[in-house]
Amino acid sequence: MDVRALPNRALVVSVIFATMWDTNADRKRVVLGSIFWTLTLVGYGIIQPIVAAAWPSGYSFTDHAISDLGNTECGMFPNLANGEIYVCSPLHAWMNGSFIALGVLTALGAWLTAPAWPRRRASSVGLTLTALGGLCVSLVGVFPENVDLDTHTLVALLQLPLQLAGFIALIIACGRRCRWRAAWTLVCGLVSLLAAVSFFSGHYGALGMGGVERLMFDTFTVWTGVIGVVLLFRHGRGPAVDAPRFGG
Repeated sequence: MDVRALPNRALVVSVIFATMWDTNADRKRVVLGSIFWTLTLVGYGIIQPIVAAAWPSGYSFTDHAISDLGNTECGMFPNLANGEIYVCSPLHAWMNGSFIALGVLTALGAWLTAPAWPRRRASSVGLTLTALGGLCVSLVGVFPENVDLDTHTLVALLQLPLQLAGFIALIIACGRRCRWRAAWTLVCGLVSLLAAVSFFSGHYGALGMGGVERLMFDTFTVWTGVIGVVLLFRHGRGPAVDAPRFGG
């Protein structure tokens, strides 16, 4: 045995083990982030109907705003479509808690799933915007509409440009590397954009103000949820992190 070759062989073995460990760590990180994003859709989709069903006067998914579910008081409140509308949400704490959790899970998922996205600056921008959009959702729960309407409205409206800009950046980042994600992001972005045009122009159609508002904002949650499920199936069964790591 050539003793002089041992240091070089040891270096090669160290590099191999370091690479294996790093890949495994990235996979675990992506899996955890995928779980978080999956929970955004599952949790929010379950909590919202439960909170709505608890309304003594009945909650309308077409006439009431999403924020009405988190209103902490009972009474008449402003409504874009009807001028004023009666609001009474006994489980408002559940809804506001779900807003906060949804935003945190969205932001954490954006950070944790980063290794599964192409190693491009556009990925960095898109995921950062996604995380910021998630934090806006959390602040909607921190500041219910009847407690601080100005702040509530500001952070709710900020979510829209953040999520749309994030969609655009991630579509650019994917290119031909992750076509299904680019296509899904494009579909969600177009739905959200068209709903926003309808919402701010006051043309609600059969969906009503509440339905259009959900297409505008909740598409964000559907987007993270679907991508979370697909990434979880892909990376949860083995070291499938094949996209270069995010951040460089």
